[in-house]
Amino acid sequence: MRFPHYLFGFHMTTGLWYVLILVGAILIFWILQKIFRNVVKDFAGGMVIFVVIIIFVFTAISLLSGVDTISSGVGGFLDTIFP
Repeated sequence: MRFPHYLFGFHMTTGLWYVLILVGAILIFWILQKIFRNVVKDFAGGMVIFVVIIIFVFTAISLLSGVDTISSGVGGFLDTIFP
């Protein structure tokens, strides 16, 4: 995966980009948990959170591996996770 060498003037390595993506994902899930705190108590809210997590997993695997897991289907997705 190729990332830009600089972010707002700071030199960034690939490892720093991965850390930034991980911290951003944790922050987004924390915000979603705060927003949907009362909604998660029922089934529909739980399904919304589950769908958001599945979409995030597909996107994260696509970004980190460079493979288009969504268009390659479930078989390609599982091959990407378990080589």
